[in-house]
Amino acid sequence: MKREIRGITFFSLVWEIMIFGGFIKEPKNEKTE
Repeated sequence: MKREIRGITFFSLVWEIMIFGGFIKEPKNEKTE
């Protein structure tokens, strides 16, 4: 059970970073272009 919770937490953390990174990178790329 501990491993499952750890996996979900890690996946959620990576997912949040990917989503936030996309939101932050998208506007910057638009302005750069």
